[in-house]
Amino acid sequence: MRKLLQRLRATDPDPELTRVSIDTAREVIEETQALYLATFKSVLEDYSDQPSVPEALLLDETGQPAVLGASPFPARVDLLLQPEDGPNEMHHIASAQELEHPPLLASPAQGQNLVLNPFTWDCCEVVTPLVEPAVQEVLEPWFVDHFRTHAAEGDLTGAIHYASEVVSLEGLTAFTLDLGTAPTQALMDLIQALWAKGAGTVILRKEVA
Repeated sequence: MRKLLQRLRATDPDPELTRVSIDTAREVIEETQALYLATFKSVLEDYSDQPSVPEALLLDETGQPAVLGASPFPARVDLLLQPEDGPNEMHHIASAQELEHPPLLASPAQGQNLVLNPFTWDCCEVVTPLVEPAVQEVLEPWFVDHFRTHAAEGDLTGAIHYASEVVSLEGLTAFTLDLGTAPTQALMDLIQALWAKGAGTVILRKEVA
């Protein structure tokens, strides 16, 4: 990671925007995922002696998949604690560290731009000028595919945990993801699908409160 950051700083011609290859952008995304996964595994280890279920499906009182807030999608609980003397507790595992780098621009082909700001794997906001219905058409099948359990390291599901509702404001459409233990390729698949739909520009950043 240190070599990657040194390379980015050494080749930065503009303090506001650094042009990089899509391979370098992917490296940054991989490092961001790795930082979160290290924290996730560390927290699971801390609770290993307690009754708990990592990456549990969020269920309602009837045992059916539940949603969080206004999201139309089901969700996973990072860690569901199951104390013997009380009700279950949902524990969110937040990123302990954010990869610092200048805003990056990768343009692998004409009409394909990725603006990559610092973000965390559990709180990634995706912003694009693509209209809301078109974004929904991309997000829904992508979510269904990557919310399922995939082959992953150890006992991890390799799945995303949450996607927010899609909102539009001032010509931009945005939604927020908790990418859970999903691999880097899951996010790259989403970016490619948005480009294929005509997004032109996809912006990744930490969610703005």
